[in-house]
Order: sequence, then structure tokens, then C-alpha cells
Amino acid sequence: MLGAFPGKTHNDKKLNSKFADLLYQITRAIIQTGNSGELFLRLHSTFKNYFTFESFYIALSEENGKITLPFLEDIFTDTANSTGHSGFMKNIAGYSINTGESVHLSKNDINELKAAGKIKTTDERVVEWVGIPLKSNLGNFRGVMAFQNYSGKMKFRNDDIKNLSLLSTLIADAADKKTQDELIKENKDKFKLIYLKNPLMIFILSGDGEIIDANERISDELGYEPAELIGKSITSVCLSDDENEVTGKIKESLRDKGKLQKWELRQRHKNGNIVWVRGKTCKLNENKGGKNLLLVCKNITGYKEILNKLNRSEE
Repeated sequence: MLGAFPGKTHNDKKLNSKFADLLYQITRAIIQTGNSGELFLRLHSTFKNYFTFESFYIALSEENGKITLPFLEDIFTDTANSTGHSGFMKNIAGYSINTGESVHLSKNDINELKAAGKIKTTDERVVEWVGIPLKSNLGNFRGVMAFQNYSGKMKFRNDDIKNLSLLSTLIADAADKKTQDELIKENKDKFKLIYLKNPLMIFILSGDGEIIDANERISDELGYEPAELIGKSITSVCLSDDENEVTGKIKESLRDKGKLQKWELRQRHKNGNIVWVRGKTCKLNENKGGKNLLLVCKNITGYKEILNKLNRSEE
């Protein structure tokens, strides 16, 4: 007869309940935080309710192999960022990242690693160190979630390490996504600044030549506020004699994928003056089937005036 499987003990049920509650709290933290910094801060406060530690930090491995500490909460606030203290944190974190496995070390273990040449520095105050590797499924996020204690006996149990390890990929994936979102936002902000403050006039046009957007340089060169032109045709700021050329260039830009269309034509300033511009047009969002156009224009009125004077002097 097959032997009966032993039932779960009270301690097993208690541990499973603790993990389920911790998973719930971590999931809430991921959902409710907007960026990686907020997430790390929330992780710190959440873990404080489940584990006993005196230092918590996130260490990341950059592409060049450099270890950085984007988040650090330590009871030794005056020395946490000192060269020796943070040097040990980065050094031991690098060791943990390279092993790719969760690490639970005593003070003796740390000294043995130093003696074996596996780490370069130690911190004599540290009596317990826990490292939980963080590696996202996308592979963009690689680091370690570390806990330190400076007093008393070892406070983390094997079940604690196991629970934290089970949560590591969830945390790494969330941090990876939030970090990528931050980079995207940063790049968008940079592009927006370049677009708005560009010394060249920039128009975003629809496929039929309607002005969808325009940068601030328009007001300097043509006297219009960008909002005044949105919704109007690009031909509304061009001389009537040049309208056919403008329409033709727009059609060519839509037809010739990825090809820059170059043109020289006359635009009219709000005050009625003629402004000569040299422009380039290309299609936007080609990979998404878009039909919008980017038009970049440079004021060449001064150049044209000099050219006309030279031509008159030769006659």
C-alpha cells in the first residue's frame, strides 16, 4: 500500500499565508507606483513589514560592468554613501550578480570570500548579507536586491530567501518596464525640446497638406503663433504662384517612401513681406502606414537678396 502523504503543518500554512500576503503587497506596489524610484521606495517599506534588516539597496550592473546603487536605505545614513561603505555594497553585489543565485552570507562567509579573492573589500560592521538576483525576462534589467544587518544574530531564514527569490523576476520585470518607460519619456522630452526650440521652422503636415503642428520658430520667421496655423493648409503661408509646386512636392513625398524632397519657394510673413525658404520634406510613420509629413524650412531671404544684388551688378 502506498504510504500516505504527510499533511501540511501549522508552520507550513503560516509560511504560505505570509508569502501570499507579501505577493499581494508587492503586486500593489508595482501597480500603484509610477517609476522605478517610487517602486524601490515602496519595496523597502513593504519588506520592513515582513523581514528584519538595517540596510536595503538595489544594485544594478551597467553594460560596461559598472555597479550602480539607484536606491539605498541604510541606518548609517552619514556613511552610507562613503567610499568604503558603498564600495563594499557594490563589490558584494557584483559577486551576487555574477553567481546568478540567491546568496545568504554571514560575517565569516564574507571574510572567507575576501580571503579567496572573490570580493575585494569587506565591511566589518556587516554580520549578515542577503542578495537576491534581479533579472527581467526581457533581459534589460540585471542587478541584485540586497539586505544587510549590522547587529545580533542572522535574521533571515531559508524560507525568507526562498520567498524573496520567487518574487525576484516579478520585481525585475516591473523595474525593467518602469525604467524603459522613464527612458522613453526622457527621450520624448528631449525630442520635444529640440522640436520646439529648433532654429529651423518645422511643420507637421497631413497627407493633404493641412498643418497639424508647428514649432516656435514659425513666429520668429513668419510672424504667426503656431496655434494660428494649425488646421490651415501649408499653402496658406505660400505665395499663390508657388501653390502648385508645394502640392506637387507633398504628393511626391507621399509616393516616394523615405526619400527627401527638396524645394525652394516663397512664403508670406504675417505682415505681408515675402520670405524665401529652402525646405525638405519626408514621410513620417512609414512603418505604421502613416501619411503625415515632416517639413523643415530654413529662411534664405538674406541669401536671395545678396544673389539678386550680385546679378544686378553684373547686368
